[in-house]
Amino acid sequence: MSNGAIYEDGDYTVALRVSLPVLSAPIPGVNTQYILTEDWCQYEANYAPLALNTAHTDSAYTDFILVSENNFRDLGNGVVRGTRKYAKIPSTHTEPVQVSYQFIGLVTFDPLQTVIRPPFTRAVPGVKVCDYFLAGTNTQSAMQTLQTSNYVSEQRYFWPRTFAFPLPFEAMAVTSIWEATVPTAATYGTLVTNGGTIVAYPSQFERWEGNIIRREYISVVAQ
Repeated sequence: MSNGAIYEDGDYTVALRVSLPVLSAPIPGVNTQYILTEDWCQYEANYAPLALNTAHTDSAYTDFILVSENNFRDLGNGVVRGTRKYAKIPSTHTEPVQVSYQFIGLVTFDPLQTVIRPPFTRAVPGVKVCDYFLAGTNTQSAMQTLQTSNYVSEQRYFWPRTFAFPLPFEAMAVTSIWEATVPTAATYGTLVTNGGTIVAYPSQFERWEGNIIRREYISVVAQ
């Protein structure tokens, strides 16, 4: 029969792991375990948040870093229990999408004929490419640096003219290409013949877990 006393076993001034690691595969279509969770206990008075990006202390999981601490519960006698969530930076993977894209117009000049193809918009299958990067901190400068250095632009078409004064890139953009543009009509035609791809929609960045940032961009087959 209990006498109402509370007994403790362990030094709760430090966080003590009280559950086995639970691994899961959170990305649809990718059977890789990128998330690890485990519970810990500690005196609430001694608790301080663990820094994000802290590596897991178990030698089998050192490629997992802390992305959150949550699910706190009061166990009584000043002890709290919480859940630490760790993540491993995922490898690149792809997702199928359907997009509407305006394909570039073509103009070719020949001694015997001139071929003109106006720009046209068509709904086509695409591929969303997902890459992951780790920001050192959750600051504005760290996030901007990460995005700038890993930015993937959409396929651009321009006429590289020379001006006596600087102009933004958009001032040289064209809606049709020929032999003086970048790319040339012939280069683009070869891309179409070979079933090559172009980036239809540029990078979009979002937080995946903790300071792990996901970059997405969409490519389509050139037409």
